[in-house]
Amino acid sequence: MLDEAGTALVTLMVTAAWEQAREGVVAVWRRIRPGQAGSVEGELEEARAELVQAEQDGEADQVRRELATEWQARLRRVLRDEPEAAAELQRILDDARGAVADTAGPSVRMRARAEGHGRVFQAGRDIHLSGGQA
Repeated sequence: MLDEAGTALVTLMVTAAWEQAREGVVAVWRRIRPGQAGSVEGELEEARAELVQAEQDGEADQVRRELATEWQARLRRVLRDEPEAAAELQRILDDARGAVADTAGPSVRMRARAEGHGRVFQAGRDIHLSGGQA
């Protein structure tokens, strides 16, 4: 579980289940290290804002990897103080991922770039082109 907790947390940052995940992680932190819970909550929000900006800038993959590594290490350190909390953290992340799966519909993300006299045709499903110039 710990091997993927950081990745799961970062993945949830840009979903509808983010608040649920963040609140759960902060609650675990508050119980284990109460003095750090407020700053961790703020740092989670900063990480989320960084990832949202990276998605807009087309740099999401790199930022996602960096944040996952960072939060993986942080989660490992806090769970060292209370290893029994690993199951609770797993449940929190699983519940949040389940909430995303329940509400997620089909998703299509496309990018295209044409230069010169190039043309781009994109469709989320079927595309029909007839004779003549498109």
